Amino acid sequence: MRAVFATLNARYVHAATAPFCLLAGLSAYAGRSHTATVIEGTVNEPTEAVAGRILSERPELLALSVYIWNRRETAALIRALRSAAPGLYIAVGGPEVEHDAVAFLTECPADAVLCGEGERQIALLCDLLDGGGDPTSAPGSVTLCGGREHRVPPLPPEACPPSAVTDEYLAAARGRIAYLETSRGCPFSCAFCLSGGAQGGVRFFPIERAKREMLALAGAGVRTVKLVDRTFNADRARARELWRFVIAEQGKGIPPGVSFHFEVSGELLTEEDLALLSEAPPGAIRLEIGIQSFRRETLSAVRRHGDPDCLTKVIERLSGMGNLELHIDLIAGLPGEGIAEFSEGFDRAYRLAPSMLQVGFLKLLHGTPMRTCPERYPCTYASEPPYEVISTPSLTPEELAVLHALEGAVDRLYNSGRFSRTLAYLTDGLGISPFLLFSKFGQTVPPHGRSLDEYTDAFFAYAETLPGVVPARLRDLLVTDRMTTVHDHALPHSLYVRDGVLAGIKRRLGEERRVFGNTALWDAAILYESREILVVEYTERDPVTGEFPSMRLSL
Repeated sequence: MRAVFATLNARYVHAATAPFCLLAGLSAYAGRSHTATVIEGTVNEPTEAVAGRILSERPELLALSVYIWNRRETAALIRALRSAAPGLYIAVGGPEVEHDAVAFLTECPADAVLCGEGERQIALLCDLLDGGGDPTSAPGSVTLCGGREHRVPPLPPEACPPSAVTDEYLAAARGRIAYLETSRGCPFSCAFCLSGGAQGGVRFFPIERAKREMLALAGAGVRTVKLVDRTFNADRARARELWRFVIAEQGKGIPPGVSFHFEVSGELLTEEDLALLSEAPPGAIRLEIGIQSFRRETLSAVRRHGDPDCLTKVIERLSGMGNLELHIDLIAGLPGEGIAEFSEGFDRAYRLAPSMLQVGFLKLLHGTPMRTCPERYPCTYASEPPYEVISTPSLTPEELAVLHALEGAVDRLYNSGRFSRTLAYLTDGLGISPFLLFSKFGQTVPPHGRSLDEYTDAFFAYAETLPGVVPARLRDLLVTDRMTTVHDHALPHSLYVRDGVLAGIKRRLGEERRVFGNTALWDAAILYESREILVVEYTERDPVTGEFPSMRLSL
């Protein structure tokens, strides 16, 4: 049998693992001989182009992985394929359809939804189809027969499924963000998430396998390896061993510039963990910590347990190390949290100085308690993916619009890393509330549809009206931010000063060989408020901040 395993990624840079999990499962569990190909597309690619690539393989079975970000586009792809190849057997799986199987089959001409873990079940389905058996008897399958639902229970999970890190995946992941799974499940059961509870806890795969896969991905031309373990440090000793391995292999099995991204529970980090993490080379390890909310009542309502004060201290320690990229998350729309409570939590999170502060919005996913128990979690949400919250008893649609404006400004100003000194001046130096700064500017200037120069000009015009701002200092900070993060030899209109003195300064600096060993890749600007010359070398970026090295000389 000829099979194609496919998915539509949000962007090309993401190298999906699900189709390669199916490919590994087919190789490990099939009882008959089959050939299979993995095809990846993106949600922005024309449906006809993806369909053409699939049909060029002349498959008899197509298995598609469906998520909230690609449900609509996958349904359109299936309709196009059904029209072009009526005899093609199409099965879908994934968290978006497993808990909404009948609705998906009703709206879309797929043959079956496969529930549960797919490695063994796709192999058995291929065997059934190839041997002339009844595919509706396949384990985990949900089908519609004469408009009536037919459901077969899924197989119990394997303790250790076959590895998706195959030669095919290594080739596909080159130059992209690779994903690695070293465990399945989660020890927690948050009401807005599908990862815990129903999966029966956590299954850890052999640690030596994890090490081999880390080295294989690092050596395959991947720059970022993102571990998809929902709580990587659920087993503290195991997490430490793998972190110790990453640190020890720097410059050996792990080439310079490769970073590993781990999603961890901050409350589970111990003094031993923190001491170990402080030894990591700059940029080698990224940590993501989901705060979600600092409000204890809100956390309790969604079945999250932890001490926000303890978590705050841990994040402060991690942020202060300076060698880690640290991402923290907040979720807007959680029970009992209005805009006043969210703004307080946002300011608190901002003061922790993470590398990235991600503002997310509650999504009512199929199969989660927040969706299945509306009497306990009353709110309105969009009927189409990603099922984002529209209003709650504590948040109006208008207030959520303010938070969306905040999110856009945070991403473009803070998370980009291109305005760090300027933001520190406004928030730390002048005491302006970060929430008010980002939300008001976000409402004034939408983040999309403007070039970096236009956005910088707009931010300068906005910021110089804030109380206490010294315009000359603001300009110098924006110039420093711009030149240390962007190599384009041109300043935005609002920051540019026509000054014939600068050309003479650059010529003198070059003649005196005072600039970074006289490299040709440097530039300079005059900082008028401090009466200094800023000199920036455009070679290697800092692996944590992303900035180019700079120095200041007296004017």
